[in-house]
Amino acid sequence: MRSRWRSGVLLAGGSSSRFGGQPKGLAPFGDARLADRPLAALRAVCDEMLVAANHADAERWFPGTRVVRDTTAGRGGLGALETALCAAQHDTVLVCAWDMPFVTAELLEMLATIVDAGATCCVPVHPDGTSEPLCAAYARAMCAPAATLLLQGGERAAHSLLRHTAGAVWRVDEHLGAGDAARLFRNVNTHDELQAAREERAA
Repeated sequence: MRSRWRSGVLLAGGSSSRFGGQPKGLAPFGDARLADRPLAALRAVCDEMLVAANHADAERWFPGTRVVRDTTAGRGGLGALETALCAAQHDTVLVCAWDMPFVTAELLEMLATIVDAGATCCVPVHPDGTSEPLCAAYARAMCAPAATLLLQGGERAAHSLLRHTAGAVWRVDEHLGAGDAARLFRNVNTHDELQAAREERAA
């Protein structure tokens, strides 16, 4: 039994410039949309569900789910995280980008459990040092004010929050094989990548 309640936030933002400006999360993927898979994974392990999106039609895209918008646009991934953290009701906050169709509830549960236990945040980090701050878990009480402070200082990179809060590094190679890692953290930015993901799903 979990010791803490959790909020899940689907990050449905970005300009989708490499996707022809179309909202990529709405692209058909199997019998649903691209965004519906990470949304379902978040719902499976969270008690509250939110969508962080600035598009005027976001409520229509996700009926019945609360939509929150950036107070100030154009602040990058860190701005999206601040919006998510400030809007969430519960202290453990799981976020996932809407273009990650292979993320699983099991992965999100592992990240959330570390924050449930007291970490300021838990962010997956790959062997090459790249991180996944938009598929991670955060403690709202610590990370929301930290995100605001960083933004006030001109920072926009989402990965800065891990460093600033001395959060937990979830070393991808210690938990996953290379093939599983590539699949779980795959994100779709172009139509070619979408087609490749569809083919992988069907294989």
